[in-house]
Amino acid sequence: MESAVRLTAIPEGAVLLVQITDLHLPETAGSPVAGVDTDRNLRKVLGAMARSLPRKPDLVLATGDIADTGAASAYMRFQQYMNEVEAPVFGLPGNHDRASVLFDVWRGHVPEWIDTPAWRIVMLDSTLPGEDAGRLGPERLDRLRTALDSTTNHVLVVLHHHPVPVRSQWLDKYMLKDSSALFECIGGCEQVRAVLCGHVHQELDGRHPGMDASAHTPVRVLASPSTAFQFAPRTREYALDDAGPAYRWLLLHPDGTLDTTVEYLTANGARP
Repeated sequence: MESAVRLTAIPEGAVLLVQITDLHLPETAGSPVAGVDTDRNLRKVLGAMARSLPRKPDLVLATGDIADTGAASAYMRFQQYMNEVEAPVFGLPGNHDRASVLFDVWRGHVPEWIDTPAWRIVMLDSTLPGEDAGRLGPERLDRLRTALDSTTNHVLVVLHHHPVPVRSQWLDKYMLKDSSALFECIGGCEQVRAVLCGHVHQELDGRHPGMDASAHTPVRVLASPSTAFQFAPRTREYALDDAGPAYRWLLLHPDGTLDTTVEYLTANGARP
């Protein structure tokens, strides 16, 4: 991960953040991944964002699995696509990415945190080389503590792996292994408003601990569907869903509240 970023151009008021995740771009454009053209689906999502968002976004986050096999050519195409987005774009690696290649191609766009006038967006690399599951570990958790202790802003914590179960038996084997350490770290920090992740190729809006909204000071956990293809929810074994590509946008308000919506596209790229 790289140094912190301060977005001084963002005006006071709500910050419009767009999350795209699990792009799964192949080595060669047009090569199918899970039976779909993921480059084409990403371009459809970017087109829908340009047409449908309430206003131009203040920033875009790509939260992992940008490439399907970690090919440099996939990251170079991704960078070309992002050059067309009229907003700063940042991201982090997922389990399908080769982090060193991503960092090299996309240098300067993988910060440890992003500061806006009222919010700090903390970017956590949860990847483990050679594994599909994730782990933060002591060093990354220490950096998270530093990020929390050095700001009085509201905080959004962002990572790739899901830190709470989504109740799909096959998929939950690949969640964040030290999620309890993550929630112990952020549990005493009143500034943390939500945790945002990808990885699960489906929509989730719940609470920790135990997804129980009645728990004491529960932390909101948001997971988002993929720009490429979706997993069928609550399945014992791997299965795809017929939902179209999607993206999430969030309005981060100065008082620490947030509004969020997931936008799905149909197979032909239109909003349903």
